[in-house]
Amino acid sequence: MIKPKPHAERFKSPDQGIEYQIALITVLAQFTNLEELHWHNSTVGEALIKRVVAETNLGRSLRTLSIPLARPGLCPEDVEALAGFTQLRKLALYSSLDDDGTCGGGYRGGYGSSDEQEKAQPFCGPLLTACGAMKHLKVLDIKGHMDYGMFSRLLTQDTIYAIRERGVAVEIGTAEHY
Repeated sequence: MIKPKPHAERFKSPDQGIEYQIALITVLAQFTNLEELHWHNSTVGEALIKRVVAETNLGRSLRTLSIPLARPGLCPEDVEALAGFTQLRKLALYSSLDDDGTCGGGYRGGYGSSDEQEKAQPFCGPLLTACGAMKHLKVLDIKGHMDYGMFSRLLTQDTIYAIRERGVAVEIGTAEHY
C-alpha cells in the first residue's frame, strides 16, 4: 500500500516539484484579468499560494477561487496564505481543510472534548485572517466536512459567527460534489 506523503513533503514529488510550480506560475501569469480559478483536486500549499499571489496578477484580479478536494488537505498556514487574494467575492474550500491532522500532528478538542469551548481550533485564526483581508467576500463555502465532530475539531462556532457578522454567507454541512 502506498502511503500519502506528509504535508511538508508534498512538493518534493516529481509531479508537484519546483518544475510544476514554475510551469503553473508561467501559465497563470498570462491571465492578467482572470476572475475565476477552479483549482480542483490539486496539491495547493502555502508556498505555491504565495508564489501565485506574488508572481501573477491573480491576487488583485480573482473574484472567485475554488479549491475543492485539495489533496492533501489544506493546512492552517495554507488557508492563511489565501489572504493574498484580496478581491475575492467567493472562496470555495469544499472538503479541502485538513481534517485528519496530517499537517499538525493531530487536532485535539472538538465534539465531546472537555476543552471544546475554550480552545481555538487550528483553522479559526487563519480563516479569520484570510476572510478579513478579502474586503469584498460574500460567500465562503466550507461544505464537505461531514459531521459535527469532525467540523468542531477544525473550527469553532464563534469563528463562523464572526465571519457571518462581516456580511459573508458561510456555507457549511454536506452538499453536492463539485
